[in-house]
Amino acid sequence: MKSIQAILWPGLLLTLAGGAFAQGTDCSNAVAISGLGTTSFDTTGYPESDYELGANCSLTIGTTYLSADGFFQWTATAAGDYIFDTNGSVFDTQLALYSGSGCTATCIEVDDDDGVGLDSLISLPGVTAGQQILIQIGGYNGANGSGVLNIGLDPCSVGTDDSFEQNDTCAAPSAMAAGIHPGLFVSDSDPDFYSFAIPANMILDFNHTVTTSGFLDFGLYDASCSFLGTQFGDFTYMGGPTGTTLIVEVIRTSTGATCDTYDLDVFYTPDPCAGTADDSFEDNEDCATAAPIADGTYNGLYVTKTDDDNYLTCVDDGATITVDILFLDDVADVDLFLWDINDTNCGGGIVPTSELDSSTSVSDNEQVSWTNTTGAQVQVVIQVDVWPSSSGDCNDYDMIITGSTACGNVGVGTPFCDPMDINSTGLPTTLTGNFTAPSGSGLHLESAQGPPGEFGYFLIGTGVSDPGIVISNGRLCLAVTGGNQFGRYNATGTLNSVGQYDAAGIMQNFVGTSSVGSGFDVPLTVPITGSPQIMAGESWHFQLWHREAGGASNFSNGLTVTF
Repeated sequence: MKSIQAILWPGLLLTLAGGAFAQGTDCSNAVAISGLGTTSFDTTGYPESDYELGANCSLTIGTTYLSADGFFQWTATAAGDYIFDTNGSVFDTQLALYSGSGCTATCIEVDDDDGVGLDSLISLPGVTAGQQILIQIGGYNGANGSGVLNIGLDPCSVGTDDSFEQNDTCAAPSAMAAGIHPGLFVSDSDPDFYSFAIPANMILDFNHTVTTSGFLDFGLYDASCSFLGTQFGDFTYMGGPTGTTLIVEVIRTSTGATCDTYDLDVFYTPDPCAGTADDSFEDNEDCATAAPIADGTYNGLYVTKTDDDNYLTCVDDGATITVDILFLDDVADVDLFLWDINDTNCGGGIVPTSELDSSTSVSDNEQVSWTNTTGAQVQVVIQVDVWPSSSGDCNDYDMIITGSTACGNVGVGTPFCDPMDINSTGLPTTLTGNFTAPSGSGLHLESAQGPPGEFGYFLIGTGVSDPGIVISNGRLCLAVTGGNQFGRYNATGTLNSVGQYDAAGIMQNFVGTSSVGSGFDVPLTVPITGSPQIMAGESWHFQLWHREAGGASNFSNGLTVTF
C-alpha cells in the first residue's frame, strides 16, 4: 500500500520525506485535499499501483500509462467549472479523474499531454459544492519525478465576452471595420462570426494573435453563408471589381481549455491586380460558365484569387488529354485541375480531391493528364486558380492543350499511312482533325509529336496512296497518279511554312491561319488547279510535311475527311 507523506496547500511548501506517495497508498487511502490551489508531489522511484484506471474505467490512453502513480481525494468547496492540470511538473505526467471516493469511484476522463508540453490537463464543468473527485497522477511509460497539481476555476466559464456579441452564427455576424481589435473571446460553446464589406478593387488583409496558448483557424463564407474554404492562419482576400462581403468564422483548434482570447488586426490595401485587362474567355469563373476550348496553345491568359478560370472540352474514349500551364510562381502560385463536368465537386479546387487529375506544386508551371477509359466521350472542365494562401493575388499564364476534341465530335476523319515512319524524336508525327474552325471549311487540323524547332506545312489531295512514296525519312501518301492532284497551303514567311513545332512537339501557327494558335484552319478554297471549293458531302485527304535535322524531311500520317 502507498501513503503520501506531505502536501503543499496554497502558499505552503510541501516537505518530502523518502518521496511522496509512500509505499502502500492506493485508491483506498488517497490524501484529502479541497478547494483551489497548487499541491506538490514527488513520484521519484515510486512503483506502479494496482489501480490501472480503476475497475469501472473504460478509458485508456495507450498501453503504457499511469506508472509510478498516487492518489488525492478532492472535495469541491463551491460549485463551478474547474480545470485540473499538472503544468509545471518536471516529467511526462498523466492524469485521471474519477467521480466519487475511494476504489468505487467511476472514471470521468484520462489525459496525457493536453497541458503545457508533456503536462496533463482536464476540464471538468458542472461540479457541485461538496462533490468528491478521486485524482490519480502518474507518468507515461515509467516516467516519474517532482510535480504540481493545479486546481482552479475554468477561465472559459467566468471570462467576460467581447463587445461583438452576439455573433454566434453565420446568419448573424458582427460587422468589423478596419483597425486593431484586442481582447476578443471565443469558446467551444460560443463561436465568433465577423462580416467584412470589402470595397471594390481592395484587398482585406486579415491578421491575428492568440493571447492564450491555443491556436485558431478561420472559415470563410460568402454573403449567403456558402462555405468558401478554411484558412490556416492569416490571409488576404480580394474584393474584386465590384467589391464583396466576406464572413469569417473563428475556429478553435486548441485542446484542453475550452476557450481562447485573441486580437485581430484587419485593414484594406489597393488590389495590385485591379485594372489589369482580363482575357477574352471571361466570364468563366465556375464550371457552369466554363468557356468552350479545343486543342491548341493559348497565350496571355489571366487569373486571380477571386476569379478562377474554367474551360470546357471533351475527351474521346481511349484518348488522353494533356494540359500544361506556363507561368512564374514568384508572381503568384497557380494550380491546375481537371474535372468531370458531372462531378458535384467540379470547380472545387484543392479541397474535394475527386478531380480526374491535379497539379499543385510550388514551382513554375503545372501539368495534368488523363486517359478516358469510360467507353464514351466525357465532358471535362479545366480549372485554373490562384492558391488561396499565395502571396500574389493574380498571374498571367499560357496554356497548351492536346488530346481533346470538340464536344459532340468524336474526332473526324479516317487515318491512312498510320502510323507514319518515326521522326528524329523516335515518335511518328501525328495529324488529327475536328470541325471546330470558326470559318472556312470548318475543319481544324492539329499536328503533334513533331521534332521541336522544325518547320512544316499542310497538304491536301484528291486521292490516297498507301503505303505511299518514300521521300527522305518518310512517305508521301497523297496520290500523284491517275489524274489525282495535291497541293500545299503556302504562307509568306520562313520557307513558305505555316508554322514550327514547339518544345512540346506541337505545330504552332505563325501566319494567323489558326483560331487557337496551333495547327491550321482549313479554308474553303483548295490550292490545286482551278482553285475549287470544298463542298458538303465531299471527301478530301490531308497530310503534313516537315523538316528534320540535317536537311532531311518527314511526314505525318494522312487523314481522310468527309465534309
